Amino acid sequence: MSLTGAEPMLGGVGDRDAAAAHLRELAATVGLERALGAWLERAKPPTLGQLVAADELAVGSFFTHFGDFYSRGVPAMHKAKMERRQPPPQALIHTKLDALRPGLKLEVRFSHEYFTANSAWTELGRRAQLLVIGAVTAIDANVVAALPWAIATPFVSWADGGRSLVGASWHNRLELHPSQIDAFQEIRLVPRATTQAALMPLRGVPEAHVKMAFAELIGEGEVPKDWGGEQSDLFTSALKVDGEPYAAACLQRAGEVQADDLGGAGQERRPSG
Repeated sequence: MSLTGAEPMLGGVGDRDAAAAHLRELAATVGLERALGAWLERAKPPTLGQLVAADELAVGSFFTHFGDFYSRGVPAMHKAKMERRQPPPQALIHTKLDALRPGLKLEVRFSHEYFTANSAWTELGRRAQLLVIGAVTAIDANVVAALPWAIATPFVSWADGGRSLVGASWHNRLELHPSQIDAFQEIRLVPRATTQAALMPLRGVPEAHVKMAFAELIGEGEVPKDWGGEQSDLFTSALKVDGEPYAAACLQRAGEVQADDLGGAGQERRPSG
């Protein structure tokens, strides 16, 4: 289905000029969204997690972050707008970054003058999963303050068969599932183990054998031995997703991994590709 303009849709009901202006505004917003998505896919700006892991987070750093944000101050901002008070107060969205560094928080302040849709009042006034693209303005103890360039809700684009890297990956917190990696696509054909008993035979497989098998599957010829100062178990540039090559640092760990769990002295903290 495609929109052909305001005339056929309205059918003589309502203010056609106002409706046509509204459609033009929608077209401009859609164009902005597509341009932003194309830029993200082309430029691949660093995530906040990558900057923290590489110890490169600083005032002025440009970043992206997709996470679970809480809101504060939107009702007061809306009330001030209705009362036409100047200058209008800013509102705030914030999220915890304990997975990156214990106690770390991200705070993003914004104003309603830059809203592109009325739904922003709802989406930014409640707890929601959001993608923030912005720049760091201050780092005070454990609080990272940022100026937003864009705050969005990413979604999968159906124009490319629902496999948009921008939409799908951000909606999965920038994670790639094994079946999305070219070398592991046939995982989809293997029934998933649903009991601990089914996984028990794997407990006896040496870690070195797992690393060798992984390297062989992705086509990586250099397999380093484990040592105390390693920054990853395996680094490769042979990983491919949808035919595109990616560099990746691979960690062999069981269960959920936090930054402080990586290595006896926390050495393995470099960002994965």
